[in-house]
Amino acid sequence: MEGHRGFAPLDEGPSYLRLTSRVTVRYAWRRLGGGGVDELVRAEPAPEPDSEQLVVDPSDFLDYDRTRLVAWRLFSRLPGLRGLDLAPSNWYMFAPDEVAARILRDVRWNDARGLCGGHCRRFALDMHVEATLVFNEPKALLRYCSEEVMQTLDPRATVCGICSDGLTSSGRTPPVNLPCSHAFHSQCITRWFFKGTACPVCRHDLRTLVAAPPWASTGHVVGMAA
Repeated sequence: MEGHRGFAPLDEGPSYLRLTSRVTVRYAWRRLGGGGVDELVRAEPAPEPDSEQLVVDPSDFLDYDRTRLVAWRLFSRLPGLRGLDLAPSNWYMFAPDEVAARILRDVRWNDARGLCGGHCRRFALDMHVEATLVFNEPKALLRYCSEEVMQTLDPRATVCGICSDGLTSSGRTPPVNLPCSHAFHSQCITRWFFKGTACPVCRHDLRTLVAAPPWASTGHVVGMAA
């Protein structure tokens, strides 16, 4: 990230934040019974960088929240980031926060020395983002069983086939019914899906119930990612 630190530029012009970004998209597959390991199916290399710029009021760069908002607006406008979930929890380091903190530090450093005055403030950030899209087969199977499987529960099935606690215990979510008609607490069967590929009661194979994502059709595995 570049920005002036020291004497402010004397030329006339707007204050702005410019963001240039290249996005590499990686596709991973968390398989049923895979023990929580993501299998990297393929990676698309970063194309030519996208660039966006926002003109702002110079005073915005003296306030962390306003600077963060400017950075967030800029990130959300980049074509390469559209369609990705930019929630803070999905970042290793939340980029808008880092950008705002860096800008605020530099601007306040200049202001404390009387170097900014009423001059413009300009910042440019060059960034490489790696986004991993994970097809979570256990969760996809849970959704399928919760929404699509319509078999009637055996009236004698009053307890979870995994923990043996009551299926209608207080505080529990509705039970999940597998195609073989065995029922489980959603929490119990979800944990099971991450380590098993068959019904824990009758061993009915569950691996064919969820279609693979379209991007996995090549079947070419290029590596492993934790």
